[in-house]
Amino acid sequence: MEEERLYDLVIKALPVGFLRVDAKGMIIDFNHAAETITGYTKEEVVDRSRSEFLHCSAEKKKCTLCEYALGRREHAIAKENFIRRKSGDCILLSVTTAPLFDQAGTFHGGIELFMDISESLKLDRERKHILAMFAHDMQNPVLIAGKFTRRLLAGKAGPPTGKQEEHLQLICEELNQLEGLVTDFHEFSRFEATKCIPVLEAVDIILILRAQVELAKLKAEDKRITLTFANPGESEMIVAADTRLISRVIDNLLDNAIRYMRMNGTVTISVSKEEEAVFVRVGDTGIGVAKDHIPYLFDAFYRVSRDLRGSGLGLSIAKTIVEAHGGKIWAESIPGQGSVFSFTIPTSGAKPAHTFQPVEQS
Repeated sequence: MEEERLYDLVIKALPVGFLRVDAKGMIIDFNHAAETITGYTKEEVVDRSRSEFLHCSAEKKKCTLCEYALGRREHAIAKENFIRRKSGDCILLSVTTAPLFDQAGTFHGGIELFMDISESLKLDRERKHILAMFAHDMQNPVLIAGKFTRRLLAGKAGPPTGKQEEHLQLICEELNQLEGLVTDFHEFSRFEATKCIPVLEAVDIILILRAQVELAKLKAEDKRITLTFANPGESEMIVAADTRLISRVIDNLLDNAIRYMRMNGTVTISVSKEEEAVFVRVGDTGIGVAKDHIPYLFDAFYRVSRDLRGSGLGLSIAKTIVEAHGGKIWAESIPGQGSVFSFTIPTSGAKPAHTFQPVEQS
């Protein structure tokens, strides 16, 4: 009796919808939150089929409760599922289900916990579209301003005086910085608005790495940084990858290493093949990162220090791209000694399909 009273108290107090069905999928319990979400009262739904009564589709397999708890007799966590409210509207739920067994192991049905995520999904979609639109609209004025500033600096509108040239050079440098921020933000917003879907081809990761190292050497020379590519001892390493996107990952990691490097430091990039993936590592002798910051380095807009320039998006973009390829990316660091950023790309049995041509960096 005490267990039944406790059960009723807990179910009534739940801030999410709760329903319970028997082994045939007929509803036998329905809490107040479920009534609010669906528009139905408990009396209206008890002894009716969950899949046929509430589900938007006639296909039972699309009902999370039927598929997992009743069909496979397994748990399911935070699955998306549409239901039809009493008003006739279909709403999207986040659903968690579980099968019910007694102590003897006899199957008795299942339970479902759910919440309406229609509005939050709509707001998230609108946020992503606004980000994409803002990033796109911001890019053109920056590019145009940079173009005209460089024309003035080149004397296209008449030779600038010494002081004017100095000021124009500063403006140019700041616009270059801003252009980099806008480019990062534009790519981040694009990935936010739509999924990052790589166009996979069989490519040689060694050639991509060599091309990116050569491009990065121009940045490294300004700080007298030694940039080397450790020879892997193999003529080629074929992976299934999107050349443009993987080039962006490597460029971001090298740029990150050079940017936070002391003068006369060293950056080393290496690659090795282990089982079904290749491992790429970018190590530096820079300032390093404190242990407390490591878990957040790949979060969007995260920066270790507000004094450091940058969008805080480079590593987040790299993570999105690597994971879209089915790989992983992580960081290790010792403050004062340097950092190592590593990522993997599955080989997936890729075979050479074409000769790699280095892509131009925007």
